[in-house]
Amino acid sequence: MDFLLACMLLTSPIPEENVESLAKMFPVKDTPELRQAIQEFASKLEILDEYNFKYYLGDLGVGFYEDLFYLRERYIKTKDAPPISDCDRFPPKECTFEYLEFNRKYNQYLLDSKIMSYEQNLYLEIIKENQCLYNVWDNVRIAQSTGMGCYQRKTALMNLRDAIGQEAYDKADLPPHVPIWRFRDDRK
Repeated sequence: MDFLLACMLLTSPIPEENVESLAKMFPVKDTPELRQAIQEFASKLEILDEYNFKYYLGDLGVGFYEDLFYLRERYIKTKDAPPISDCDRFPPKECTFEYLEFNRKYNQYLLDSKIMSYEQNLYLEIIKENQCLYNVWDNVRIAQSTGMGCYQRKTALMNLRDAIGQEAYDKADLPPHVPIWRFRDDRK
């Protein structure tokens, strides 16, 4: 029964999303069993990590309805986010780190180059493209970081999907880590 109540408390819409409305709409008895059920359901929704149980509806929590409200906010923000298991479809995190390092070095190369002095608009466009690609791959890094909380990882996957588009995301078709279309082959 507590698990069903936990599902309702975390996912049911309410007219106004604030602590007072939540308490008024769901005047429930605060019990350790209900708190545990909410924590476990929040964990299944990938909005709360077990190591944070003590802070949300645990001994170090602010208050029952305040903590519940915070978890509801997390649910609302990520209810359409991809599951963390999607990380398995992307390159290994070692590759992601190498790609980000190369992107940073390429960015430094651009900053150090003389291209800005005679083609400023092109220069700024390349810098912007490189930064966008960095952001894509940084979201992959965050999503793959098991040391990060599940909420942050889900948010990163949602940001990644939004950046590359649903179709590319579904195919795990990531863009290059630097704007390779800007590279020139001067060996000719």
